Amino acid sequence: MSWLRNSLCVFLITSLTACGFTPLYANKRMLSSIEVQNIPGRSGQLLHASLEDLFDPSSSGDTIIFTLAPQLSTQSVPISIESDGTIQRYRILFKTSFTLTDVTTGEVIYSDTVTRTNSYNISDADYSTFVSEQDSIKRGLDELAQEIFLRISAFLSRYEKS
Repeated sequence: MSWLRNSLCVFLITSLTACGFTPLYANKRMLSSIEVQNIPGRSGQLLHASLEDLFDPSSSGDTIIFTLAPQLSTQSVPISIESDGTIQRYRILFKTSFTLTDVTTGEVIYSDTVTRTNSYNISDADYSTFVSEQDSIKRGLDELAQEIFLRISAFLSRYEKS
């Protein structure tokens, strides 16, 4: 049975390369040439840091070809209110519109909007509520950065071929 599994794996791998499959991360050089513009506020700093880590984790200092300009908005909305009027849970809405601009031409080559939601509980202890809120914000911004990275990676893999 194991020889059948091994044969199937070899067949699948060779068929993937024969059809022109290339991994999404094959365009590392283009990804590392993206400069992420500053985003105002603490949440903006966290998103900026996450995006920089994703696009150029080694801080290689490649020549800048593109600039990424994200605009971030966050909103906290109570979603669980007790009968006495106290709030038990908040939902945080993250929305980022971004543009990818070619530095040489100044032309916007890609723009999109990404939204994410995250939530946290309100505790009797103020510090634990604060930590829950900060963790929820950090996780939401990391998810937002990952989605932006994936969308731009997919776009650049098509853009590079054209």
